[in-house]
Amino acid sequence: MQPISAEPDRATRAWGARGVIALVAVLLLAGTVRAQPSSPSLSAADSAVFARADFLSLAGRSAAALDLLDSLRVAAVRRQDRSLEARILSARSVAYFFNGRMREAEAAARAALAVAAPTDTLRRMASLRWLAASLSEQGRVLEMRDVWARLLPMAVAKRDRRHEGFAQLGLAFYSMHEGRGRDALPRQLRALEIFRSLGDGFWTRWTLTALGRALGATGDVAAQRRCWQEVAELAAAAGDSGALGDAWNNLASLEWLQGDPAAAEQGFRRAFEIRRAQVGRRDALTAAVNIALCDADLGRFREGATRLESVIQESAERGFLEVRANALSELAGIRRQEGRVEEAIALQRQALALNGTLDFNSEIDVLTGLAFALADAGRGTEAIALLSDARRRFGHRASPGVVPALDYVEGNLRVQNGDAVAGMRLLRSSIAGTARFGRWRTRMEALTALGIAYIAVQEPDSAIALLEFAASLWAEARGVSRDPEWREQEGAKRRRLFASLIPLRLDWPVEVPADRRVAAAFNDLQRYKARTLRERMRGPAPQAEPFEETTLDQIQQRVLRPGELLLETFVTPETTLVFAITRDSARVVRLPGTRLGIGARLRAWHRLISARPARAGVGDLTGLDSSAAQLGRFWLTPFDDLLRASRCVLFAPDGELNLLPLGTLDPGWGTGPLLAAREVVAIPSAGVLALLRDPAVRHSSPRGRSALLALTPASGGSDRPMSGAASEVRWLRRTFVGVASRSPGASATDSSLGIALAQCQILHVATHARLDDERPWLSGLLVDPAGSEDRTRWLRATEVARLRLPARLAVLSACESGRGRVLSGEGVQGLATAFLSAGVPAVVASLWKVEDRATESLMRGFYRRLAAGETVAKALRGAQLDLKRDRRTAHPFFWAGFVVVGEPTVQAELHRKPLDPPTFAVVIGLVIAIVLAILGYRRRQTRMAHVTQSGPMSPIS
Repeated sequence: MQPISAEPDRATRAWGARGVIALVAVLLLAGTVRAQPSSPSLSAADSAVFARADFLSLAGRSAAALDLLDSLRVAAVRRQDRSLEARILSARSVAYFFNGRMREAEAAARAALAVAAPTDTLRRMASLRWLAASLSEQGRVLEMRDVWARLLPMAVAKRDRRHEGFAQLGLAFYSMHEGRGRDALPRQLRALEIFRSLGDGFWTRWTLTALGRALGATGDVAAQRRCWQEVAELAAAAGDSGALGDAWNNLASLEWLQGDPAAAEQGFRRAFEIRRAQVGRRDALTAAVNIALCDADLGRFREGATRLESVIQESAERGFLEVRANALSELAGIRRQEGRVEEAIALQRQALALNGTLDFNSEIDVLTGLAFALADAGRGTEAIALLSDARRRFGHRASPGVVPALDYVEGNLRVQNGDAVAGMRLLRSSIAGTARFGRWRTRMEALTALGIAYIAVQEPDSAIALLEFAASLWAEARGVSRDPEWREQEGAKRRRLFASLIPLRLDWPVEVPADRRVAAAFNDLQRYKARTLRERMRGPAPQAEPFEETTLDQIQQRVLRPGELLLETFVTPETTLVFAITRDSARVVRLPGTRLGIGARLRAWHRLISARPARAGVGDLTGLDSSAAQLGRFWLTPFDDLLRASRCVLFAPDGELNLLPLGTLDPGWGTGPLLAAREVVAIPSAGVLALLRDPAVRHSSPRGRSALLALTPASGGSDRPMSGAASEVRWLRRTFVGVASRSPGASATDSSLGIALAQCQILHVATHARLDDERPWLSGLLVDPAGSEDRTRWLRATEVARLRLPARLAVLSACESGRGRVLSGEGVQGLATAFLSAGVPAVVASLWKVEDRATESLMRGFYRRLAAGETVAKALRGAQLDLKRDRRTAHPFFWAGFVVVGEPTVQAELHRKPLDPPTFAVVIGLVIAIVLAILGYRRRQTRMAHVTQSGPMSPIS
């Protein structure tokens, strides 16, 4: 069964119950003190105590407020003043509420109702209001509805318009919770009329916030946006940080659903900063779940899971069951993406078990997540039954954003389980619904699924049309965000789309010549592969400019040089496509995909060659040679003739192929590994190579005369010293002209470093590297070991990528500097690609934790060859083969860990120094010693020869 690539609009879950219930929590939380009815029996001293207690509650100092109220309650009980006691209990309910202790708030409100006299309508209405508030915060919406229904006629009869407005809002919330957004609108408009007529700006703002949510349920997104923008303006003018935080949060939700996810993340974080300062607010936990949603979407699974686990624990302690249910569901989504499917199923079932806490839209979202997890576990029939039951129970009431997502998931599952007719009908419905309401992510998923369904029913023309349309939507939608990290993620999420389109291009239409089909498939691959890296290389805000796609004709006619062979790869679950391209030929080889365990073979080979032998010079080279030959037959034999005719192989890996140092494989020519016979260079894609060789995007030459800048860490700190790296730099300074070295000190981005970087043609980085596999652009090079654990001690990949460096070559002589997070379609993110982004055409980087002394030896050989005029690819290859020929470093661990990434033909002007006087004296002394030794040896030889010719002397007789 085809796996489902990603959940549809996950923001539906984020904004179903979380947004609506959190709204009522805020409505009942803020601006409450002034709505408390006054008691005519209160003395001035008692009034002062209540005012002080209310102030402390609002300030988050509920314990102090409760102490004040307890002292007052003793006097009320002694005087048997039931009215005062009810007032105190009501105030205690407020204090508990603001402290996030909802169960105690409920108990105090119920106690206030029990104590208040039947004729004390004002006190009873206030107590009912806080009872409804505490029930709402606990997710007990049915009980909450009954309390509001009880309060409304009391307020109307008493002509208490304020409490009528509260009751209208509460009942409107229940309608929203039940998915009846249109039913909520009249109540919200009545509440808005009441608060505006009372001149109550505070509750006018919050009613507008609620109204915006109801408008969203009707599908009027433009009116919804205008409503929340008005709230933001009013809140900013009034200094109402709570309403302003909710406005940011809600507008961010619209960006998430229809626009820029990077802007959405910023809005969520701004809202969280406001909310977390307010003690006891469930909204802070809601905002934390939204941020975790962003973390998960960016692949920061550990960070997102940690945040959600904290929310789950705190919401359980405070009784926020609805927040807990949503956090459980989001955590299940992360576990599913991590491949922990059974755990994801269990978490989704835990969320469903919290009956009554989720509104029906959110319940559908949880059921959808459970269906995805069940499908991943091979239980597709059970998943379809689950969704069909949900459709029967809830579908007619679902909001516009939920129905298309439900149609997509069930339709996709039905197609995969053989019910193509029903599945395709649901997918068409999903496409229509998402087009109407602007749910572009779900729309692309549904278009992709329907295109795959057309492939299954052998209608390739319809499939190509749908998939091409989805690809055009993808290109348009991903350009909305100005944040490259989000664009990278959006590329990875559409892998299923291109994994369906590109193989189809190779086979259809059959009447089109095969070479044209190969060209079309290659061109589609270049639309997709390493696109964000190419945008980074082009400079700031490139997505606003027309993006010129790289074509096969351009690669063959203008990019490739004689003797070069390009191997552009694309890995899908079923097939690994290898495009073997030269200047005059183009061939496609189909190898097994990830479903057939190709990734396991690559990981096993990587473990073999990257594991340090137990002792220097010791390793199972026989076993390694056998494995290299076996993998070479698998990977290299299909285009053996092209390899033999080439001098340089440009390898553009994809997915787990990034684990494969191609030069370590044996082509079976009797010469050992491919690297022994050919230069092998890694490139992110053919499109990146085209940019590297495009004169229009080359940066200016270095200013000044520094041939090489060696960047070394400052002394001190706790990181392991790199004696070999220090020796490297000393040797470079001693051997070559124009070598400068520097330790940036406390600031990795100070102006003097920028000046130095602008004056070198070679940047040699001899320091530790730190990889961050979840935030690859925060991977860094250590420049200040003595600094604090913050950004100042690291030169981060994201900082490098924003620079414009004139250097021709960057040598990252650090552990794992060429590694990073591998993102589908975008390749490796990290330090090496950061230097490419900064305009450096060639980068020498390491694939694993290299050995210090062997690296020093390799670097010396590399720079000697570079100074002799060799290209970077040829120089590195020669240095690696030198190590391979040495018995002590023959194991691939020592020599295969470094690769050239980027342009292989880069050369650098590097001149050897003349011998300085001390060195000259040492050399002359050595020469004299050698000459004297030779002369002495010859004299001894001559004397021995003379003795032999004379023979023994006879004794004198």
